[in-house]
Amino acid sequence: MKFSGVTILQGVEFSIFLLIFEWALQQCSATALPVIHKAKEIIFHRPAARNCSIPPPVPGIERVKQASLLRIDVTDTLSTTAYIDRLLMQVNQRLYLLSLLQSSGLQRSSLHLLFNTLVINKLTYALPAYAGQLTVDDKNRINAISRKAMRRGLTLTAFDIDTLIDKSGRKLFWQATNPGHSLHRLLPKTSSCSLPAS
Repeated sequence: MKFSGVTILQGVEFSIFLLIFEWALQQCSATALPVIHKAKEIIFHRPAARNCSIPPPVPGIERVKQASLLRIDVTDTLSTTAYIDRLLMQVNQRLYLLSLLQSSGLQRSSLHLLFNTLVINKLTYALPAYAGQLTVDDKNRINAISRKAMRRGLTLTAFDIDTLIDKSGRKLFWQATNPGHSLHRLLPKTSSCSLPAS
């Protein structure tokens, strides 16, 4: 079976996979073994799934409920809460750094530039990838960062997470329309048909 690019092996397929995996382990050189031991398995499921059929674990591969992929925390239920918790902790540390710079006499325009560099860039990293999974509570927690920064005088303008989501989504789409972009092949073919005149 295959779900959104993730292949689930069952029965005979899984047994064949195990045989191939064991053979590959035997064939690997000593330098490749550490790479194999870094592999992790995560099984995605609905948050309230009761009767989900989970295959047996693959020998030598650790099964986890949460993993980090390109610095984005991915959970087995595709929840963004763990990532948002870590993200907000890092952003609060950066706000503290900006507060220290402010107390040492850094001008507000320079603080604003640093705020955009350290905070906004951190918040918008991979935003189109996980924005659809954000809960209202997650969005409120992120928007609270903007209010806190404005209250402390660390930035000149406030931001709204929905605006950042819209901007980053549009930017990604614009970049993906470039034929050299890796996502370009996933876009539908352009149509040359015209609408009938009314």
